[in-house]
Amino acid sequence: MSNIINSGAVIYGQNRTDQSVNTLIPRNKFNFTVEITYLGGATDSRTTLKLDRISEIQMPGHSVKTQTLNQFNKKRTIQTGIDYTPISLSAYDTRDGEIEKFLVGYNNYYYSSPMSDDYDFMRDDILAESFGGTTGSSGRGLNLNTDRYYIQNIKITRTSSTEDNNIIEIYNPIITNIQGDTLNYSESAPVQYRIDFTYEGYKTTTKTTTNSNTTP
Repeated sequence: MSNIINSGAVIYGQNRTDQSVNTLIPRNKFNFTVEITYLGGATDSRTTLKLDRISEIQMPGHSVKTQTLNQFNKKRTIQTGIDYTPISLSAYDTRDGEIEKFLVGYNNYYYSSPMSDDYDFMRDDILAESFGGTTGSSGRGLNLNTDRYYIQNIKITRTSSTEDNNIIEIYNPIITNIQGDTLNYSESAPVQYRIDFTYEGYKTTTKTTTNSNTTP
């Protein structure tokens, strides 16, 4: 039994006697920060939203699509592509409305309706004279914008020590689902928004201060 314990201590560096930071142990889940870079108020400008008040975010991943073919009497497996795994983020609905304002801006950029509808848009405009004319519009639907992506990237930074700096960058994310929390008189838990994203790619980089090595 002692041999197993000693082996684990060696593998994870628990038997080290020097004063340097132990970079061999696994990272903790709670050591992370999240930043979202998105379109600001001016044209072509970018704004960074630091999400300091979130409860969790899922790390990206991917699966490889394969196909099994016949080569005479043998089976051959070939790769046909990559599917990126959707991720989700849970953010607290704080009283300053930080995440709410971001979601309203996102929806207004693409649709000009979700989370910002009012009674004027919801009236029975099918019977209005302007609806069927040459300039008629219901004020709904997809907006055609110069920039396809409102969100440029999501950056997850994990720093457990001065010698461990891990950055995950998620490119061209698009929100696929926004789900509000359930209000309940019998609970005092904080209210959260759950946001699901799909994306077009991601990069993981680990940098250390002890050397200049970068692991892609």
